[in-house]
Order: sequence, then C-alpha cells, then structure tokens
Amino acid sequence: MTKIVRLAKHGEAKEILDVYTSGGVWLPYTDIEEVNKGIKENENGKTSLIVVEMDGKIIGALKLHRPQSHIGKGGKIAILPEYRGHGIGKLLYRSAIKIFDLEGRRKVTDSLVGDNPAILKIFQDLGFEIEATMRKHTPAGKTLYQFAYHIDEKGIPELGGDVKFDIPVTAYMNELKQKNEAGNGNNEAESNY
Repeated sequence: MTKIVRLAKHGEAKEILDVYTSGGVWLPYTDIEEVNKGIKENENGKTSLIVVEMDGKIIGALKLHRPQSHIGKGGKIAILPEYRGHGIGKLLYRSAIKIFDLEGRRKVTDSLVGDNPAILKIFQDLGFEIEATMRKHTPAGKTLYQFAYHIDEKGIPELGGDVKFDIPVTAYMNELKQKNEAGNGNNEAESNY
C-alpha cells in the first residue's frame, strides 16, 4: 500500500489533532490552535507540519522546527495506535531530513525527555547520535537526551519504494538553501528560519 508524505492542509486540523491525542500521555499539550498554525505556515511556503496518508486517512504527523538557519529540528510526532511499529515514525523523520536538506540545512536535531523506547529506537535506527545527556533535567527528575543527525556526513536516507514524497519545493526553501550554500545562513540574526 502506498504511503503519501505530504503537507497538512486546510480543513484537516481535527483529523490531525485526533492523531496527536491518540498518543496519550506523550503529547498532552497539543491543541487545535497549534495544528492550525502549522497548516498556515505550510500554506505560506514554510513546511511546518507533515503527515503520512494511507488510503485517504492521515495515520501520522510530525511538526518541524528551525532553531537556526543551518539546523532543522523534529518536533511533536504521533502515529495512530494501529499503525505503530510499521515504520511510519521512521518515514516521517526520513522525510524531515529530506525537507531540511532541500533547505540547505546540515544538521537535524531532536530531544527525548524520559523513557520512550519507541522514539529512542527510531533515532537509533535512523543513525541519530546522542550529543548530550542531561540527567534529572526536568522538575520531575527525568533525563533529557539530545540527538543529532548530520546530513552533510550521513546523507539523505531512502524513503522506500512504496512512498510518494509529495512535498513541493518552495521559494522559502530555495532562498534558504542559497543563503546556507553561500555561508550566510548561520548568523543568529537569521535564527527564525
């Protein structure tokens, strides 16, 4: 069955929120306003919220962040329970790496608070490295793990033969890629990319 990786679209916020709320205790702070903000950013050319669709149904979602012009960051990820353990999370992260590469970014980061074996396995399987471990980092005493994937060293992972990558290259992507290739994209003043 073909999996389509695409932008979240107007009118899908409720369906996407349902995917996020299926995550239980992991994502209690996602709300409809946040989902709509990601969709609006998509409409403005800045890929911010991607989904995986199968048979017309959204089965997974990933929010993308850009802490610096040369670094992309994975954000909130959720997969419907009946599709967990089938590579959808890995597909979302592979797609994020591809999107960040299209923008000329060299590094993708993400973090994990506490013990979430499924997310830890995704990061390890994709080749992310632990760059920092901060013990007792949260008020509840949980450990924070900081992960990184270096695009310029590891390249772009394959998405798979049963995947349609339907993310358009936007003017934003082209502009940022040109800045990063010219060496002008790593100023803190440009951290809002």
